[in-house]
Amino acid sequence: MELSVDLTFGMNIIHKTGTEINLNKSISRTWKEDSEEFQELVKAYTEETGMERKETNKNKFDEEMLRYAAERLEEDERETRNRIITTYKTFCMGQATHGYIEYSGYVVNLCDISGIQIPETKLRIRKG
Repeated sequence: MELSVDLTFGMNIIHKTGTEINLNKSISRTWKEDSEEFQELVKAYTEETGMERKETNKNKFDEEMLRYAAERLEEDERETRNRIITTYKTFCMGQATHGYIEYSGYVVNLCDISGIQIPETKLRIRKG
């Protein structure tokens, strides 16, 4: 059996001409139930919460553990987006005369941006 977590992040950049540019980034992780990586995830989650994976609570445990894994992945992405926002604010306040941001494989010149929007993160958990 495989368990998967899919996260979709986005950043909408508004060009100074008013054109909106959508930059999406997806992270997918899949674990096979009998793999060493899965067992490490179970161990980490058990240590964090004190819950153990048993036959009676396997489905609930797996769902909560995958949400836990997704939260860890999302934390890293949140830090990246916060650094981008800080860089943009620094530029807007005149504390920098030039700069760029890099996100989802794109490099964007801050001089060309009039706004940044961070939409909600989408999470999908699959087991099967």
